[in-house]
Amino acid sequence: MTLGARDPGGIAAAPNEPGPASGRGIRVRPTDRRGYETALSILAGLAIVGALYVGREIFIPFVVATLLAFILGPPVRRLRRAGSGRIFSVAIVVAVAVAVVASLGFVVGGQLTALVGQLPDYQRNVQTKLRALKQEGQSDIVTRATNMVETLQAELDGSRDQPKKPAPNVPPTTPPLPVEIHQPPPSSLQLLENFVAPLLRPLGVAALVLVFLIFLLLQREDLRDRLIRIAGSHDIHRTTAALDDAARRVSRYLLVQLFVNAAFGLQIGLGLWLIGIPNPLLWGLAAWVLRFIPVLGPILASLCPIVLGVAVDPGWSMALWTMALFFSVEVVTGNLIEPLLYGHSTGLSPLAYMVAITFWAWLWGPIGLLVATPLTVCLVVLGRHVPQFETIAVLLGNEEVLAPEETFYQRLLAGDAIEAGTQAEAFLTNRTLDAFFADVVLPALALAQNDVDRGSLSPPDQQRLVEHMLSVIDLVSDLAVEESNSPEERAAAPRLEHDVPVLCVPGRGALDMPAAVVVARLLALRDIGTRISSSMSSLATEDLSTVAIACQCFARAPSPAYVRIAHRRLRRGVPPNVPVLLALFGQTSDVERSAESNGAEGVATTLRETVEKLATAVAALRGTNLASRADNAAD
Repeated sequence: MTLGARDPGGIAAAPNEPGPASGRGIRVRPTDRRGYETALSILAGLAIVGALYVGREIFIPFVVATLLAFILGPPVRRLRRAGSGRIFSVAIVVAVAVAVVASLGFVVGGQLTALVGQLPDYQRNVQTKLRALKQEGQSDIVTRATNMVETLQAELDGSRDQPKKPAPNVPPTTPPLPVEIHQPPPSSLQLLENFVAPLLRPLGVAALVLVFLIFLLLQREDLRDRLIRIAGSHDIHRTTAALDDAARRVSRYLLVQLFVNAAFGLQIGLGLWLIGIPNPLLWGLAAWVLRFIPVLGPILASLCPIVLGVAVDPGWSMALWTMALFFSVEVVTGNLIEPLLYGHSTGLSPLAYMVAITFWAWLWGPIGLLVATPLTVCLVVLGRHVPQFETIAVLLGNEEVLAPEETFYQRLLAGDAIEAGTQAEAFLTNRTLDAFFADVVLPALALAQNDVDRGSLSPPDQQRLVEHMLSVIDLVSDLAVEESNSPEERAAAPRLEHDVPVLCVPGRGALDMPAAVVVARLLALRDIGTRISSSMSSLATEDLSTVAIACQCFARAPSPAYVRIAHRRLRRGVPPNVPVLLALFGQTSDVERSAESNGAEGVATTLRETVEKLATAVAALRGTNLASRADNAAD
């Protein structure tokens, strides 16, 4: 850069140029501005996490109420459509929900009380199995554990049964006076306090959840309007449709998960009842609730029934049947029922799934495990519809964030031709070779040309990119040839004695070479002979006497003027009687009209059109050659 010239990046003003940057302030570099924005985003994220942790006493009830509002929202809307008022509809739905939860709590309390009373009856079976394991010598660890338990039990029993021996050589003294400490009987107020104190915290949380839930259901429309204002009021119709769609998706997911988990708990309860495990209703309800915890839920739900199976049954059949029950029901539910009802997954990537579980469990403890999946699903669905939260959907969602051509180009830039070839093979399982070349390879070349125009792709990088791309093109072309016909069919295929070779020439630079190779490979699949020239400058040293048609390929021509110049250079290199087809992939009509006005016999803007025009021209020339040979033979 010469002295006194303006910096093309706009970083600072020139020495002799007056401007606002001289003496009035410092112009911020774009890279610095992006760094500031990134730092502010990180600080904002940390502040949000800190607020969620510090204010968890408020946020946990609010999040639970929000999830319940998604579940209870559809019944409220149906009652309102039936003619009920808003307050009446909310009151009825909330009252029914509270009654269901209270009934379940009453049942669970009764089942727990009965279970605690039955635990001493199972002690004999446990001791018998420990002795059996010890005698059979199946595990040294079990033997040591059994010895330790029996030793501790003997010491505790001996210390309780045997009186303490007096110390030797102690002179007799007067017998000690017995002292008894009598606590006054607790008053009614103390009894009430001892009973109510442990319940105050859960009852307070439940009351807060109930209050939040009622107001969320009552103020649904007002909250929707505020979200529309935050998301952007410039396009109210689209924003409203997006939010309604997000609410429907989340509500449907939560409702389906609720009923799927209920069906899971019902199957577990019935199965445990048939096996003979005590309190099957309790374990069915526990399985219903714990299955909301992803991955670990079914495992946690199975622990207590398996332990009870060991304690109740003199043998091991109950425990084994219980393990088989949980395994089979979970496999059927997770692999058949859930994919049938709401797709194969929750919309989260596996890594995001585990990160979400870990994060919410660390942040909010056991409640975080319960709300991890539905809360993260809500955030992902919101990010798919609201641009301000799009980053969340990109990071946590399982949808492809890059188009196939972008992924292909990125793999080639990274020098990973093997992974690019793997992607190509996966693409060809459902699509054709023509589609891969047209929808992946050529758009990837256009992306590379954009980087070249910006100066971010150096000539050595271009050369490496082209080498990797050509290797992938050769790979998929060979696969297409192998799959098109069997070896016997290819050996028996008739050979054309009068072939018409097509010359494929790259338009301007290295990135046009793969475009020419793509055209040649597709023509070869149609039994059309082809030749590929490395560049237009090499045409002077090549024998072009057998060439019948020339095709000049541009992955993306920069301008009509450049296309005109390149076409004239090609015209000087090929025989005058050879027609030229310009393949201007992805070009506008202006470039096409300019090419036609400068003497090009044909112009094509898509890969399919290019191959069809060349195949038609070759067929016509073949017919002409065969006819002339027949006339010569007749003469």
